[in-house]
Amino acid sequence: MQIICASCHNTLFTGRSRVAKKLTEWLAFWIPHDLLTSCCIDKTEIILADPEYIRQQAIRYLGTHYNEWTDMLTFPYCCDDYLPNQILISVHVLQDALEKDRTALFREFLFLMAHGILHILGFSDTTPDLKNTMFQIQKLWLAKVDMIPQNQLTSTIEKHLNHF
Repeated sequence: MQIICASCHNTLFTGRSRVAKKLTEWLAFWIPHDLLTSCCIDKTEIILADPEYIRQQAIRYLGTHYNEWTDMLTFPYCCDDYLPNQILISVHVLQDALEKDRTALFREFLFLMAHGILHILGFSDTTPDLKNTMFQIQKLWLAKVDMIPQNQLTSTIEKHLNHF
């Protein structure tokens, strides 16, 4: 798992970093090993991006009917030989959360990341019931985040939010 800043193109955390390892362990707590492996969750790229970039990617790859603002977008490639899974997260949503406090930033990042992971696992949010199911799972996952190094994750993301 990697976390990347789309503005400066730096990798904030690689799969070998303590943060990436702890995020993968957190997901492994909730997701059965065979599903975690078959969907290559450990090879997922989480990209912090400008909302306009996310909108352009949605139009480019999903069609013009996706011409709306969104807080995140997922490309579930599931072990494609050339492309990793990608979760694009809007920096504006993270900046709004940071205005509250660093804990809000931490929780919002994990909430959006979990949402993207659920899409990679095959969940859909195309109806209110399906969206509610995903949100309930996300809330459940966020009930156990004590294993993730909050200060290291939030301070690094916070520094890169200034690039946008």
